This record gives sequence, structure tokens and C-alpha cells, in this order.
Amino acid sequence: MYSRVHAVGDSHTLHMGGLFHVFHIQDAQGQGATAHNLIEERSSTDSKRKLADYLDTLDPSRDIVLMSFGEVDCRLHIRNDAGVTATVERYTQAIESVLQRGFRVIVHGVIGAV
Repeated sequence: MYSRVHAVGDSHTLHMGGLFHVFHIQDAQGQGATAHNLIEERSSTDSKRKLADYLDTLDPSRDIVLMSFGEVDCRLHIRNDAGVTATVERYTQAIESVLQRGFRVIVHGVIGAV
């Protein structure tokens, strides 16, 4: 059996369509999901539920999850060292939840916006 990579995340995943299966998470206005809110039960993008629902369609023994979140956070949530720390901790929790489901995870680092 071969592995399939699924790029899951904000709008940066849209440019990965030729290489990977893409699942772009956004709200009704087109605002992308954030790493900071990926663990929230309620957020404007409903990203926690959407990610969980998508993972339910995959096979952990075959599929690899490439997570691409963070650029929106650089503009919205990260204003000081405390914001950086909080966002990294919350994103780490989200990544760990995917790992706990048995998936191999790749984290795509996004260059921060200024």
C-alpha cells in the first residue's frame, strides 16, 4: 500500500494541489483557519470540527497529514512573546491530537507576514 499526503490548512494549501490532496479550512467569508484556534470548540472557521471530520475519512495506516497553519496567526494573534508562546502551545496541542489518532504528521512552516 502506498502513502497519500493530505495538505490540511489555510490558503497556503491551495498551492499544493498538484502534489497532495488538499483540504482548505476557512469560514464563510473566506478567512482561513488559524493555528491558534485549531483546538477551540467554537471558532469562526469551525476548524476543530472540520479537521476531525476530514480525518475521519482518512486511513492512519496509509495517509499522512501535512498541516499548514500559521500565516494568519502572524497577522492576528502574534503581537508579543506571550502571543507567540500561546499560539505555539495551542498548535502543538492540535498536532498532538492528530498524532494520537495514529497519523504521521508533517508540519509545513509558513513564512510569517509582516
